[in-house]
Amino acid sequence: MNHVFIFGGPRNGSWHYQFVRTSQESVFYSGLKEVDWKSDNHRNFNGDVHYGTVFRSGSDDIYKNLTLEDQTQPANFFEACCLQSPEAFFDNVNYIEDSGHRLCVKGYEQTVGLSELVDHDKIYIHRPLKDQWRSFAIANLTRRWQWEKDDPTPEIVEMNSASKTEVCGRFMSRMYHAFDFYKRNKDEDNFTELSFEQVSKLPAISPLKPTPKLKLSDEVEEWISDTSPFDVQYELSDEERPYSLNELENLLWPSSHS
Repeated sequence: MNHVFIFGGPRNGSWHYQFVRTSQESVFYSGLKEVDWKSDNHRNFNGDVHYGTVFRSGSDDIYKNLTLEDQTQPANFFEACCLQSPEAFFDNVNYIEDSGHRLCVKGYEQTVGLSELVDHDKIYIHRPLKDQWRSFAIANLTRRWQWEKDDPTPEIVEMNSASKTEVCGRFMSRMYHAFDFYKRNKDEDNFTELSFEQVSKLPAISPLKPTPKLKLSDEVEEWISDTSPFDVQYELSDEERPYSLNELENLLWPSSHS
């Protein structure tokens, strides 16, 4: 049985997919089997506090013996596994394998090297660019990356102190890496592509609640609806001509823009 690494961008349904796999196949371990609901669910990014289950630790015996380096904390193992140093990564892989399990964790297209050193399957979940952007933008504005049962719903989502340029820039960088990763790996034998729609319909045992229906301010709605940055061309490599995100998505998934 191979390890599983999930790719496809920052808001592509990877959390739901790991709940599907870990609830159906006990061999897989993601770090979210037993969430420690008493642990912190927030992280301070230079005075900007964000919330979500992503920042909680696990309470099971395996989790307690994992190595998670300070620079990746607080972050659940599911998100942080492939962000460790090679030494910590292999310590964790060996411990999990010795426990009779295999990884089912988030992979990062820009730091894919570690996952290539173990027997694994790549799962790429394609969520349309504009849908993923909307989810990413709203998560940044609400500072809420996963919703838990007692989380308050804001009356209206506004820009407040968020930088439009910075948030959009981070998203675009992630998606360029995701699309380039797809282009380079899609024909490999251990590569499986799933659509976000397919993944969303899979039954899973999840402690999270769906993102509530949120009212956006006119400024927020206008900002999210302006996808003109995705038409700006970006040079992926010296060997290829520049592409915009919209061009790349249309090239790789023609039906997305039909």
